[in-house]
Amino acid sequence: MGEKLRIRYEKTGSAVYISHLDLMSCMRRSLLRAGIALRYSSGFNPHPYISVALPLQVGTASLCELLDFEPEDMVIYSSQITASYATNDATSYASNYAANTPLNKIANSAANTAENYIANTAVNIAENHTQLTESLNRALPEGLKALEIYLPEMKFSTIAWVDIVGELNYNGAAEEHHISEKINEIADQLNDCFSGGALTITKKTKSGSSELDIVPYIKNVSISTVESVKLPAHGVPHRTVQGTTNKTVKETLLPTPQILQLPSQGTLRFSARVSAQNPSITPNDILSAMNMRGIPAPYNAVFTRTQLLDSDMCVFR
Repeated sequence: MGEKLRIRYEKTGSAVYISHLDLMSCMRRSLLRAGIALRYSSGFNPHPYISVALPLQVGTASLCELLDFEPEDMVIYSSQITASYATNDATSYASNYAANTPLNKIANSAANTAENYIANTAVNIAENHTQLTESLNRALPEGLKALEIYLPEMKFSTIAWVDIVGELNYNGAAEEHHISEKINEIADQLNDCFSGGALTITKKTKSGSSELDIVPYIKNVSISTVESVKLPAHGVPHRTVQGTTNKTVKETLLPTPQILQLPSQGTLRFSARVSAQNPSITPNDILSAMNMRGIPAPYNAVFTRTQLLDSDMCVFR
């Protein structure tokens, strides 16, 4: 297994409706269009070495998605590898220079050469990663945006917590009961929902369903009112890419997706820190917990993942 690079990216707008499998295919093609050659597995059905941390539910946005990939030629991307080449070059330079040069001059020259080479290499690598990010953004579809490309510092398995924010819109939900006028009462119910005793929900897993008390896996719950919330209008066309018979690609620009500006009355912002793995707490689990407590269901709920953290509550890198 070769060395990896990590992409930190956003998934917002119309891209929230891209499924996990389609996202993997989209990122693979975007990397290739950006001129980044990928390393493939061997065997009868080779596939690129790409992995995503904590795949999102369809319809959920994120400001902190992570994807690891293995480039075909890691040397040009890695400052660690290139720094070792710098040291070897400096050593070789000193050996060749030693024949007719005083020892102290050799040492000073070799040290300066290594320091300058490594310093310049670090700058070049940083610039290279920035250029890679810019190239990738030109290739990504609307709603996906690469924020940075860097060498991974931790394994995905060490992600422990996720910060999320949800916009709960009650406008239009059961208008005959005037729920939008009772928004403060609903806010109080939400605060009590996750601060009380055990709250057991039925959670779906790959092996079936299981009962789970989710209260220990939800922290820092905060409920506030929202002045306004922006939501994408459904069914609005957006940027597409069409193939032609001569194997060229033609881009068709369609109207930008419309944004619905919902009124402030009847909208709550739910923010919390939830367990990322074993178990993973999803937006559907939160809505299920609200239902178990008898809290009215929102007319529309939009959740966004804002940060990934390790077990020490430090930002995951």
